[in-house]
Amino acid sequence: MKREEEKSYAGLFLFLSFILVLTMAWAVWDEAIGKRPWKMYQTRFYKLEREKAGGEYGESMVKLKSLRPSLQAYQVRFEDINESDRCMSCHVGINRKESVSGE
Repeated sequence: MKREEEKSYAGLFLFLSFILVLTMAWAVWDEAIGKRPWKMYQTRFYKLEREKAGGEYGESMVKLKSLRPSLQAYQVRFEDINESDRCMSCHVGINRKESVSGE
């Protein structure tokens, strides 16, 4: 019989390492796919929701632009004091003489 210092445990370590790697691969597969078969349906649902929201957003923007075609950021530049005023963006038409309420 060989002495303890002369024995090789490389085969045993290789076998146990292989078992450990297989166990870890199975655990990852089981967690990601095996236990969650609904993930495929959830991914498809999210894709459909994103497409629907994108279509509704596009339609809303077209409607908004048709109602207010001049919607943009207005800016008044005062060259003499080197300042800009963007108050016109919120109060479009404030510089017009006609009344909005029809009075």
